Formats: sequence, structure tokens, C-alpha cells
Amino acid sequence: MTPRSYLIAFCVIAALLLSPLAASALFLFQAGELSSATSVARWLVRNDGIYGTALHNNLREISFALYQERKPEILVMSSSRGVDFRKEFFRGSFGCACSIMSNIEEGQQFADHISSFPKVVIFGLDYWWFSKTDDHDTVPWKGLGAQPAVNRPAIESVYQWIDERKVSPADAISVMAGLRQRSPLSSEPKLGVQAIINANGTRNDGTWSPLGTASAAERTPDYAAMDALVVTPSLILKEKAGRYSPDQQLDDNRIAQLRKLVRTFEDRGSKAVLMLLPIVPTIVDEMKANGRYKFIDELRERLASLGVEYHDAFDPRKFGGSSCEFKDPHHGGNALFAKMLLASAKPDSIIASVINPDVARDVASRFAGHVVATIGTESKAFHEVDFLRMGCAK
Repeated sequence: MTPRSYLIAFCVIAALLLSPLAASALFLFQAGELSSATSVARWLVRNDGIYGTALHNNLREISFALYQERKPEILVMSSSRGVDFRKEFFRGSFGCACSIMSNIEEGQQFADHISSFPKVVIFGLDYWWFSKTDDHDTVPWKGLGAQPAVNRPAIESVYQWIDERKVSPADAISVMAGLRQRSPLSSEPKLGVQAIINANGTRNDGTWSPLGTASAAERTPDYAAMDALVVTPSLILKEKAGRYSPDQQLDDNRIAQLRKLVRTFEDRGSKAVLMLLPIVPTIVDEMKANGRYKFIDELRERLASLGVEYHDAFDPRKFGGSSCEFKDPHHGGNALFAKMLLASAKPDSIIASVINPDVARDVASRFAGHVVATIGTESKAFHEVDFLRMGCAK
């Protein structure tokens, strides 16, 4: 037997001898589900891996910890919609504080707590942040968060994952043995159950690897509900609240908050860029056709008048994007973001000074119509599927 075989055999025996609760706790510990945000960030930087937890809603804490650990020269601040920038698209050290903000106030929280400021900050903006009826409540600042606790709900989750066949018994035993390379979709080191099993997780630059999601034909109920809006965009008119509800109104207080946030960075020497992020073309057309989303047009005019470099990427067709380059109605993929950066890199612009145009052009061309650009550790086992079922050639 090889040393690895001995180790696995030992863990099988240990798992049988341990109580169910102890075995579950060992699995969580070995998987990295009990790691603090600081230790995760240091692990990501040291190992150039990905981290995807199945237990914790800690994306903001991880974003903050990664920024404090790396202090990149070029920073994107956004909601989860910014995760498809890639460090390869830029010249100089790049980081994405993706998911750090679900509104402008949360972005200000981040700015008020960082110890150094980037040379360039790109604010990836969601149009609904500026609506009087935006339903994203400001979450109190948690900083680096607390050390995850070993509690009964966490321990019981392991057996639920096994029962639902999200984690196999072989996966569980291998992870207990410290063997975390279970997904065949990519080769980088992995921490956290979601990364280990599905190759979904945060990279060391703060962007997101979506390999498990992009290669799965079966969608979760949450994704299926969003997918329906892409295929039948008139459904947005039935939204009573939230990002797609009709008849929203521009909130001047939110514009003032954005001015303050930009000024916070500029006063510390950062060059600031505003970028209104895209949504899927089918919904853009529905919004224009029914005339009940004029607040977005008003917002676009206001953003252009703020005296800050501004790029309007709301309609992705303006720079050659398509519905096939979206993961859902409002999360674009790598090729789409490469095209967006290229279109924004006008002569003498801040974007032109930081973009790596050769890589961006290569990704925009080779991976057109796709969400994932396989330019890193993605393996040949990964194959993107037409998960939106729109007849996209993958």
C-alpha cells in the first residue's frame, strides 16, 4: 500500500471509531470550514488557491481580509456582480473587493476601515443602489468577523450534505484525511466544501471561480427563478420590490453617498472610476419597451455629470456582449467583462492606464459566448453548458 492508501485506511477506521459528532467536526476542520477570515486570506495568498464555504455567509469578511493582506494597487469595489474581472486583465497588482457592498453605505464602511488606499479604484455600480425603494438594507460592519464556531447546526450539516448527495462518503473520508483535491474541474489548492467538491470559490485576487455552477445543467431553485426572467423578461413587471420592480425613483441621497465615497478615496490619492455594470439584453429591451424604468436613464445622466471618469456598460450590446455571456440576469462572465474594459479604455482614460489589452482582447475573442475563460487552473474536465437554455453554443 502507498502512504496515501495507509492514510485513507486509517481515516476510515478512525471515522468508524469516532462518534458521529466528532467525525463531522473533524471533516469541517479539515475542509477549512472552521477557518477565520484572516487565516483564509493568508492561505489564499500563500497557496494561490480558491476558498468556497458551504456554511458561512462571509464574503464581505473574506474581501476585507484579502484586501488587508494584499493591498493591491488596482481595486474593484462592487457587489457580487464584479467577481468576473480577472487579475490577468490588468497591469499591476489587482484585487476585487467583490461582495464588499450591497449598497453605497456598505462601501463607505469598507473605506472607513482600510489602512491603505489603492492607486486606482473602480466602483462597479448596481443601478438599484440609487433607487428610493432599494431593498438591500445596510448590514452592520463586521470587519474580519469572528472565528467560526463548532456548533450543532454546523455538525449536522455534514450529514445533511451526505444525505442529499452533495458530499459522497468517499469525499468525506478523503477530506478527513486532509485530501482536499476532490473536484476534477480545476487543479489549484482548495479550501471550503464548495471549493473542494464543486470548484466554486473566491480566488486570491478576490474574484470568483464558478466552475461547478457553469458546468451543471441542473440549476438550483434560486437560479431557476432568475433564469425565468432572462427567457421571459416581461416577468419583471410583476416584481413588487427589489432590483427589477417597475416605477422606481432616483434617490438623491444615494448620489450624495456616492460623492462622499469617491471623495474618501480621492482625498487619499486614489484615482476613481465609476462603471455602471451590465444586465442581460433581454431585460434591457423589456425595460425600454414598457417605459416604466425611466429612473435608470435619469441615473445614467446623473452619473455622467459627476466629474468622475464614468463608463456606462448598462447595455452590453454596446460593446459586443450577448446574453450567452451571463450567468443569470445580472452576473456577466469573463468574456463580457473583458469586452467592457476594452470599450472603456479610451485614450487618456484611467482604465487605459491599467488594462492589459492583449489579454483582454484574447479573452474577449476566444471565449465569446461563454461565461468562463479558461486562462488559469481550469482543467480539461471542465465544460461549460448552456445553463440558461437559450441555444448558446458552448
